[in-house]
Amino acid sequence: MLELIIDNKSSADFGLCLAETPSIPSPERDVERVPVRGRHGSLTKKYAYKDISFSVSLNLLEDDGIKDKLRYIRAWILNAKKLQLSDDSVFYRIKESNIPDIDNELNLLGKFEANFVADPFQFKESKIVTLNSPGKVLYSGTIESEPYIKIYGTGNGSLTFNSDVIHFQEISEYIEIDCENQQAFKGADPMNDKMIGEYPVLQIGMNDISWTGGITKIEIDVREVYL
Repeated sequence: MLELIIDNKSSADFGLCLAETPSIPSPERDVERVPVRGRHGSLTKKYAYKDISFSVSLNLLEDDGIKDKLRYIRAWILNAKKLQLSDDSVFYRIKESNIPDIDNELNLLGKFEANFVADPFQFKESKIVTLNSPGKVLYSGTIESEPYIKIYGTGNGSLTFNSDVIHFQEISEYIEIDCENQQAFKGADPMNDKMIGEYPVLQIGMNDISWTGGITKIEIDVREVYL
């Protein structure tokens, strides 16, 4: 039976089942088309992808203790951060969720709908790659990834991701960079002032990674992302 999994808890844990397979849309890109007089066709500017919205229809399998169950079901859905279906290995990052009229819908129909707004992409669980010497990392996602990187070493060093070079100063044991949130730190201490350069991305396919100076190894949380 197909199950809805939110924050590692299954719909079956609440006595719920999916009334039908949810229709989750593909992301839409923000595209601007600018007509230019004398030019065949328009100029096209491609920007970021938009959030996606979808609904999930759920049946309550038994009526016993329905009021108590609803309290926990509401919290499960309204606090949602990560959503996936049991027949797939990817998950969605939830930004917003609501249940418009759960009590009346259950009383009349025996089911209800939960609505979600999510990041435009599908994600896979963390995949850590360790490099003890410069090498290559294969990235299997379908859109570039903003990885989480832990750099080990001492003193100054430079890290090269494909053609992008990032310089680090005064490394003490390690420094971490979260490319998605564009932050550098060690534990709870900010280290943005110890980094010079743009936050790197993993391109689709093979990525060349090397370093010089006091860097001794790196660990990469690949953060595979799919359209």
